[in-house]
Amino acid sequence: MKIYTYEYLTNYILQTNHRELEGVLTNIDALYEAYDVPKKNGTRKIHAIRKNYLGGMELLRLQRNLYRRFLRYVPIAVNVKGFVEKESYLTFLKPHVGNTYFMRLDICDFFGSFSEEMMEDVLGEQITDHQALQQVIRLCTLEGKLPQGAVTSPAISNVCFRRVDQRILKYCQRIEERVRQEKKRKYDFGFPHICFTRYADDLLFSSNFFDFKKNLYFFHQISHILKENYFILNRKKTRFGEDEIVLNGYVLGDGIHLSRKKLEELRQVLYFFKDKSKEEFVPDQGKFLDSGTLLRSMNSYLTQSRCSREPFTSPQQISYYLGGYRSFLISVLRENQRETAGVLKETEKLLRRIEMVLDKMESLEV
Repeated sequence: MKIYTYEYLTNYILQTNHRELEGVLTNIDALYEAYDVPKKNGTRKIHAIRKNYLGGMELLRLQRNLYRRFLRYVPIAVNVKGFVEKESYLTFLKPHVGNTYFMRLDICDFFGSFSEEMMEDVLGEQITDHQALQQVIRLCTLEGKLPQGAVTSPAISNVCFRRVDQRILKYCQRIEERVRQEKKRKYDFGFPHICFTRYADDLLFSSNFFDFKKNLYFFHQISHILKENYFILNRKKTRFGEDEIVLNGYVLGDGIHLSRKKLEELRQVLYFFKDKSKEEFVPDQGKFLDSGTLLRSMNSYLTQSRCSREPFTSPQQISYYLGGYRSFLISVLRENQRETAGVLKETEKLLRRIEMVLDKMESLEV
């Protein structure tokens, strides 16, 4: 899908006109509010749209239209699993199941690393009209960067990172091909394979033959590819594993399992939504009246309950969070029937509660 004219952008994609669009873009800086959310090593700055402002609601509407009518259809690399329909953190991990060696990398300031120049270069392939391209960039950026918290930022990051994804995939393929051509050596691992998936700023590699920790040239080459595109690795978050690796509460190896810590966190999040006046789990209708109130009360609850979960940045993120667990629990029921009856019953209970909350969250979806 491409945008060839400015009129097509305003009339069909954004469903507005030039005057109204300019009115929003001229005042766009004032339509965001910044706040810090804590994380393990400091804070993360989030820029949220001021929904209580008339212009803020219009900015949100325009960004939603741009995503729904255009950005969601722009091609991205096959390895991308974050912020993609029908994908989740589980599908980010699944392709690596059964491999022996693992390496996880993290990119510093991911959204802040996308410049206007990069967006012009990449989005220009899909938006051929210069005025339309400039207006799209103005609509989706704040001070020349992708704001973390904007509706459009995840999709644009995936589109603009496509070339980097493809370079890394080709590098993995070159190493596989080199091993296949070494016919004199005998291998007992079968077909040589290096798997690469990405979930936003998390890059995960695994292999049935390639020990990443013993072959650090691979790490340095990935770092070099990223640097050439103005992305920097957070080396403190680099993780290596053999036979298994623990990532964000998931234990990845011969299968995927939730750690006890992760299960407790999920139960706490679900408990927030429970109607405390009912004995059985029933979602509290009052929690779903307003997205802003929901977000503030959820994060306040997480802080007071000392939950290890970082604060959520949007109602959509809460839906992604619960949707990811829903996909995971469905796979547990489908693939792990040999589990004990007690484990399966608990899994079914958590799944029902997640689905009840997600059903209520639909009114707050972005």
